[in-house]
Amino acid sequence: MGGDLDTHDSVCRRLCRDVEAVVVSVDYRLAPEHPFPAAYNDALAVARHVAEHPGLFGGGPLPLAGDSAGGNLAASVALALHDDGTPAAAQLLAYPAVDLSKEPNYPPLADNVHGSMLTASDLDNSLNAYINNDPALAKPPGPHCGPTITAVWRRPSSASATTTPCATRPWPTPTSCARPE
Repeated sequence: MGGDLDTHDSVCRRLCRDVEAVVVSVDYRLAPEHPFPAAYNDALAVARHVAEHPGLFGGGPLPLAGDSAGGNLAASVALALHDDGTPAAAQLLAYPAVDLSKEPNYPPLADNVHGSMLTASDLDNSLNAYINNDPALAKPPGPHCGPTITAVWRRPSSASATTTPCATRPWPTPTSCARPE
């Protein structure tokens, strides 16, 4: 698949410099050689290690970030950390691949048929490699999402934790997980 430490090195260095924070980039295993849950397990193991040993990484809060498939991993790891009782301080999700439903009329696919960096076929091939062609893994959580996702989205107004989707917009679809009001 695409994306690795080398392709994201400059982004990580700039983020480190601009926010004056330690950035830990995860060299997670890639599909198709390593289908789900390999990448997720790798990302979660690193996040848990950083959370358990903050002194090794400059201390301070633990934000999570990722783009595309990495955005999917960051969001999924945030849910797991929340369930562990160690919620992420923030999420920076750039065009996260969080809806794996493969609906042909999903606006990002329909709106970007021409001129997109990835075609619908590319996305389909990537998803099938990631989930090892198991359609059950592509089913979205549904419109209500459940208490864990709601808990991650709903933070007390005094909390410093934020979720920042970047380069994206909400598309109302019957299967999407909408942000609670």
